Amino acid sequence: MKFSIISLLLFASLSACSTNSVPPKPPYKLQYEFYSDENYQQVYRLILNNALTCTRQDVLTRSLAEGQYFEKLDSADITIYQDSPLGKFPHIRVSIETVSKKTKIAVTNDFDTWDELAKVIEEWVTKGTTSCKLGS
Repeated sequence: MKFSIISLLLFASLSACSTNSVPPKPPYKLQYEFYSDENYQQVYRLILNNALTCTRQDVLTRSLAEGQYFEKLDSADITIYQDSPLGKFPHIRVSIETVSKKTKIAVTNDFDTWDELAKVIEEWVTKGTTSCKLGS
């Protein structure tokens, strides 16, 4: 019994050494931008409300949506987090700002599971949809 535990610990430590020699992948950082003629405040409320609805439906597995509004800067940010026992990890960031009388929406992803969420957010704004999936 003692031998098997020691063997298991030795195997685990050697495995950890071999996996640590591979450099970690850099953050994915995909970004998708689009524009709207709607006021940035309306766009912010629309995206945040839909994101909250989708996270409550567990469409975005174990996710949370939070927003910050910066009135003096004519901008807002929304972050969709993946929730885990280790904490909240940002998954999607949505930056909303007024640029030349239009609203610029930039969706940035931190993980390689893009799942067309940026285009879903674009459909919320440009087509008035409320679906949590593309083309639904």
